[in-house]
Amino acid sequence: MSFMHLTTESVAAAIEAALPCPGNIFEEGRYLLDLDAVLKDLGACIRERFNELLPELRNEESKTYRLRQVTKEVRAVDVARLREERPDILSRIAYVYAFDAEKLLGKPHIYELCAALPGFKPALHERANLGDLEKTLAPQEAARFIKTEQKPAGWEIVLRDEEEEP
Repeated sequence: MSFMHLTTESVAAAIEAALPCPGNIFEEGRYLLDLDAVLKDLGACIRERFNELLPELRNEESKTYRLRQVTKEVRAVDVARLREERPDILSRIAYVYAFDAEKLLGKPHIYELCAALPGFKPALHERANLGDLEKTLAPQEAARFIKTEQKPAGWEIVLRDEEEEP
């Protein structure tokens, strides 16, 4: 069997031929959601299998195929050079990622710095981490300060006889 170049259209046609889409709109919706989930899982399996093959592919020679690493150009500021040659510019454009600032300063210190700003409004800006609360207070007391709400998390189509009673 020779290699066939795969396209989205060719794979979709093969899936449709092997697993025809139902006619009922709810069955079709359920089919599409199930197919989406399965294809996501399949994509992860395919990437894993390719990564398993990669060391062998790197060591193999073929008259027909060649393994080539794809690259893309990524532009970034040469901070070290800018620091050396134009520190005046660097001081105007330099920043620290919030994640790094949190690691370096800690959340409480960042909070203190922000709270000292004139525009800081606790009701708009304050946040607290659930894990930190649960580490700080006993479970029963922490539970008093935990709110629970339902948020949309996608869709699911189930048969009515498969539904669980609320």
